[in-house]
Amino acid sequence: MVLLYITSGQPARRPEFLGLRWCNKQVDKRNIFIYDSYMLFLLRYHKSLNMTNSSRFLVRFMLAKVAELLLQYLVLVQPLRIWFSIETSLPKCVSEYL
Repeated sequence: MVLLYITSGQPARRPEFLGLRWCNKQVDKRNIFIYDSYMLFLLRYHKSLNMTNSSRFLVRFMLAKVAELLLQYLVLVQPLRIWFSIETSLPKCVSEYL
């Protein structure tokens, strides 16, 4: 998260940045995408939302090395966490948030 925060351009506010989702849920969609061989994330919250009642999507592109680390985390570590929680009979408490 520190690498995403530092290397993705203008720093985002805490509610914007901590609300990044890596998987879809019933109510909301994920924020992390791959587009034209670049990984990016969309920030859906902004402070003028209450005044304008219009949504803006702020797009932040990741550096190639940071995107590679995040991709490896999502592809290798998250399924391993889910598998460990199933094998150890613990409740499956893997969040959709990064």
